[in-house]
Amino acid sequence: MSIYIVSHLRLKRPFDKDFRVIYVGPMSGPTSPDDFAVTDAIQAPHIAGKNKTFCELTALYQMLNLHAASKDELIGLVHYRRPFVQGPKWLCRIIRTTQKSKFTRGISNALLANFSLTQDKATQLLQSHDVIVPVPVRLKNSVEQRYMQMHIASDWEKLRRVIAQQQPDYYQAFQQLANGQTLHHFNMFVGSTELMHRYAKWLFQILDELETQIDVSGRDNFQQRVFGFLAERLFNVYLIKHTELKVLHLPVVQLFNESVVAS
Repeated sequence: MSIYIVSHLRLKRPFDKDFRVIYVGPMSGPTSPDDFAVTDAIQAPHIAGKNKTFCELTALYQMLNLHAASKDELIGLVHYRRPFVQGPKWLCRIIRTTQKSKFTRGISNALLANFSLTQDKATQLLQSHDVIVPVPVRLKNSVEQRYMQMHIASDWEKLRRVIAQQQPDYYQAFQQLANGQTLHHFNMFVGSTELMHRYAKWLFQILDELETQIDVSGRDNFQQRVFGFLAERLFNVYLIKHTELKVLHLPVVQLFNESVVAS
């Protein structure tokens, strides 16, 4: 099993010694500065140059190259400061609060060491589930309305048309997501490499078409991340469509850079 941490900044050693890091963006390269990171993070074929628009999906693409599809091999992708936690929301609040200060960070580190998701824990949990994903957030308005408020509305309409034309079997699931008010964020998961390959093949086929239709020139850095944002929504569409998947939701705690980034 391999759970990968995707980061564009150099990290301190992860809590779980079995985690690996895929450096992206300015940190990506043929060699790694750390023994816990992937050393061939731009192994061909790769899309490392698309990190500004594809975000953590450049790491997902690399994971496809590093691991063949298998029902028996487990894999995961998490963010450098967003670990999965096995525990209630109040535990996440304590972790987040205590790691803000260097005087209480020891408490946060101890809780993370005991309650953050490790590869051993994930293996146990996935004996009775197909995939681990973040607890969905509840929005004040619909997913579609929220996207159009925060991002560029025409991108959403282009996504709708591409799904209708290219993936009509998923259009009903897309509409269900668009009209709903819950959303899984972050493009994070832990599951089988077979599931990863099936999902990623579907995802990149859609994004490849959208790349021909969406021009990011002239956009600020935030809106250039369009394909990462759309992928977050597409991940939800995939989960809605595939009701046969046994999904386990775990909370995600947001950490501060100084807690996880090497100086």
